[in-house]
Amino acid sequence: MATTGAHETDVMMSGSKGPAKGKWASFMEFLYNKKEGTVLGRTGKSWLQITVFYIIFYGVLAAFFAVLLVLFLQTLDPNQPKWQRDQGIIGDTPGMGFRPTPKDSGSTLIWVKSSGPSANTSQQYIDSLTDYLKPYSPGGATEAGKGVTYVDCSSPTGNNKAGPNTVCAVRPESFGACNQKNNFGYTTGQPCVLLKLNRIFNWEPKTYSTADLPQELNDWYKRQGNNRPITQQVPQGDQIFITCEGEDPVDKEHIGPIQLSPPTISKNYFPYLKQDGYLSPVVMVQFLNPDPGFIINVECRAWAQNIRQSRIDRLGVVHFELLVDR
Repeated sequence: MATTGAHETDVMMSGSKGPAKGKWASFMEFLYNKKEGTVLGRTGKSWLQITVFYIIFYGVLAAFFAVLLVLFLQTLDPNQPKWQRDQGIIGDTPGMGFRPTPKDSGSTLIWVKSSGPSANTSQQYIDSLTDYLKPYSPGGATEAGKGVTYVDCSSPTGNNKAGPNTVCAVRPESFGACNQKNNFGYTTGQPCVLLKLNRIFNWEPKTYSTADLPQELNDWYKRQGNNRPITQQVPQGDQIFITCEGEDPVDKEHIGPIQLSPPTISKNYFPYLKQDGYLSPVVMVQFLNPDPGFIINVECRAWAQNIRQSRIDRLGVVHFELLVDR
């Protein structure tokens, strides 16, 4: 029995592969196995085959992507968006914006300090408006729109109109007292705020006539003009009406008289067709005598039959606060 056990032990030992290798030795053998001629577990032929396979595989993928991209680009017009107005995410109602905007991006408060040691803080608003209006100067407009014909579209009854090769000039003299020479009223406590409509490609306003104005708009003009007829306050013709007033009764009490320059936006400034040198029409609202020391919530609206007004969606309406310290 003992002889048999010893024999079995000899057989088992003779069939073993020797002592187990350490982890480091096994790893080094995986990196390069001299006996089998492999690198990282593959022979040179195997590496060549897999390299050729992936070159072909990714080459086919790249070619497929390139073909699809070329086909997609063929459907796009570089001069106009594929989806326009209500078919796109922008929609068919322009939003309103204002300038100057406070340095704090989360704030809509225009804080005017016209006297005292902090009066120079109003300079940021003056500089902001000056920079924004640079393209509107005759030299700036010419530089931006080389080869484009500039025409005067300010008259709602005029024949000049924006077109593919025609750009409407926006004259700084139409802003009344709201100009750089007067520091836009910020040094006298009569600040000017610029109002604009966001651009929507190929959008044109469907305007009201003075005979079918909404009652709310009619009432605003009566308050603004001391019951003068609207025909004595705005020019005749197709135009977008602009109104500004305090949001709440207390704001209306403190906002004081305002002046809009120009009083409306002529329809002839539209449509925007991505013309070189195109200038968005703007209106300056000047607060002539706001009560000092009060934060006044101001709401301005644009009026046309196809301008939907929504505070939540910020369409056709803009809100900001005004605080004047004298």
